[in-house]
Amino acid sequence: MPGPIPTRESLAGFIVTEPRLTTTAGGQYRLAARVGVEHWQSGPDGTRIKADPSFHTLAIYGRLAAHLAGEFHKGERFVAAGRTRAYPVDRVDVEDVRYEFVATHVGHDAADDALARSMSRHPANRARHLDTRHPPEPAEVPVLGRRLRAVPDLPAQPTPVRHEPSRDGVDSPRGIWTAGEPR
Repeated sequence: MPGPIPTRESLAGFIVTEPRLTTTAGGQYRLAARVGVEHWQSGPDGTRIKADPSFHTLAIYGRLAAHLAGEFHKGERFVAAGRTRAYPVDRVDVEDVRYEFVATHVGHDAADDALARSMSRHPANRARHLDTRHPPEPAEVPVLGRRLRAVPDLPAQPTPVRHEPSRDGVDSPRGIWTAGEPR
């Protein structure tokens, strides 16, 4: 009989500040951003009412941080799995504890089409789409399986087809059939 399903903490929300890639004192990459998490509550009549969001720090460390640098932008929605980490902050005469969500897995939230809207709002993409002198570059499509050969554009006028009479036989869908051969 299978055991319990292994689960971990998760966080879903939207990116509030542009993520910054820095290095820790130990030389490890750290990608961090402030993120918002939406909250909902039930109204007296059972309807769902949107409450004020809460704001947190999302941090990604190591090779994953370097790999994801530039992939997420302000305004995009995300889903992350990981853990909450508390760390002390020493101030003058005050000891404070802060929290960050350390993500080990992170991706765009596929349940929301905000990614497409945010990509069109991102300055680099907006400039590319507004430049009418150059058409947008076609998106790279990953090739799965065998590569297809590029077919040149067909001429505007159809090419006349010449039918040649068969030699000593009858035309068939499989080729030329001659008398005396099995079909």
